[in-house]
Amino acid sequence: MLSSVNQVKSEVLYERVFGIIRKYADYLNNTSEPLESIKALYKEICRYPDKIILCDSDYEFGVLEPTIHAYEIFIETVSQTNQVVA
Repeated sequence: MLSSVNQVKSEVLYERVFGIIRKYADYLNNTSEPLESIKALYKEICRYPDKIILCDSDYEFGVLEPTIHAYEIFIETVSQTNQVVA
């Protein structure tokens, strides 16, 4: 059973990862020729809700949070670059 602090962390991270998944889906749906690497990252980030649910320690949260942040920064950068090019 998760502590109340980890429960809150889990819920926040869970919602955040779905926002990031939405950004990847938007990119894939709105780009005429999406990069294969973005497709691969999308498939990987879609596995993160399960990882978050199974997460039960501060160490695991400490590993997940920066990785999820990196996914977010990456898709934001790609999306911004795509808008500038278009």
